[in-house]
Amino acid sequence: MRINGLWLPDETGAYGPMLPGLISVADRDYPVQFLVDTGAAQTVLGASFAPLLQSYQQTPAGLSLVSAGGAVSHFYAAVALNFTDWPAAASGSTLLAPY
Repeated sequence: MRINGLWLPDETGAYGPMLPGLISVADRDYPVQFLVDTGAAQTVLGASFAPLLQSYQQTPAGLSLVSAGGAVSHFYAAVALNFTDWPAAASGSTLLAPY
């Protein structure tokens, strides 16, 4: 499978494969950049989305989220992820990093 994205810097200046997209919550779309991680088991959104998603929590009991740095506080929420093309995602809006 071919993934058409761009190599873009993150907040630390490290480059990674990114795809533009939208996160849809309560009939509103938020443009974001998704880091392509073909080995990831779940999609993780940054803490900046927590206030938007707090009322949509669906965290099953007993589940934890562990990253390379260890266990992290989290909650689960159902959102729609929509992938777009670069010109459409970038026109008239700022792309936000998902972390």
